[in-house]
Amino acid sequence: MATRTQHYIEINSPTTKAGANIILDVPKVTLQWKNVNLSVNIKNQVTQQLEEKHILQNVHGSASPGQLVVLMGPSGAGKSSMLDVISGRNKNFTGSVTVNGQKWTKQMNRYASYVMQDDVFYATLTVKEHL
Repeated sequence: MATRTQHYIEINSPTTKAGANIILDVPKVTLQWKNVNLSVNIKNQVTQQLEEKHILQNVHGSASPGQLVVLMGPSGAGKSSMLDVISGRNKNFTGSVTVNGQKWTKQMNRYASYVMQDDVFYATLTVKEHL
């Protein structure tokens, strides 16, 4: 049995018996992104020609176990685009995203996700089903 210090997430819930703790075994991961670049082609409304628009340029960062990372910026700054790249939802970028030094794989989606800002929430679905 694992010791308490090997766990990453511990939840104290008022719905448990006599205040018992629920301990989830979630692997500790370090997420890193380096030299992330993302561009899209958009149609110029005047010339009607496609033009390249840089959404992300040489973005670097990391998130370590137990660390809270806040991604802030004005509307249109690329926050959602960055989350799409980090989470593996958008693969049309250059640079690298690694988890514990390994390239992001589809299996890692089991441990990390986010709910997009435009998602519609249904009362009949659980949080896990929304993710």
